[in-house]
Amino acid sequence: MKKTIASLFVSLMITFFVVVPAHANTNGQLSPQIKEEITKNVKSLNQLLDYLHGKGIFKTMDDLRAVMEQNKPLFKKYKPQMVDYGFTTRMYAEIFREIDDYGIEFVGSEHGKKELQRWGIPITISNTSNEPIQVSKETFLLVPRYIPQGQELYTIGIAAEAIADPQTLNYLDEVTVEAQKERNLRIYFYAPIITQVDFVNLRVYDGKDHVDINITKK
Repeated sequence: MKKTIASLFVSLMITFFVVVPAHANTNGQLSPQIKEEITKNVKSLNQLLDYLHGKGIFKTMDDLRAVMEQNKPLFKKYKPQMVDYGFTTRMYAEIFREIDDYGIEFVGSEHGKKELQRWGIPITISNTSNEPIQVSKETFLLVPRYIPQGQELYTIGIAAEAIADPQTLNYLDEVTVEAQKERNLRIYFYAPIITQVDFVNLRVYDGKDHVDINITKK
């Protein structure tokens, strides 16, 4: 079975703290020569990470994070179905395929029934810290894709309806992601019918920091 980037990332956190050449590029930029060599020789995610590590492009997980943040198109090339990924100070979040669109539903409220879109977002959360992290529906929020600079913390958003186990689809109040472990989840949202999936991002909180990632490739 092919590993996700999240699975590989967690594996690397545990196994790749060894001595490598001392020319790691901590700003994450890859030279044209390196990119050309990757295009010619690398055929999979595993090979890509092995190649970057072997060349000394990264020595620590901070180095790898910088490379992944600066070179998203390169990493997505080796997993075309993946939508997006991002980092907070304590977590790596990956939407590994397109969302599930359940269409329009009539949802009851104190003001009567409303027509709302229901979306399910499949996500992998990896804990990159050394302490357990609690994840609940409050961890996630839908926010506008385009937010004026300086207004990131003051934007409006759509709260998650629930999180669920992707295998059983049972709702979960809260889950614990242990240090250097990962957890697959499905996040459910009710969005107003005028909301377009191309114009919102998923905000992921880790209790101290947040990251906004795309929920669609468009």
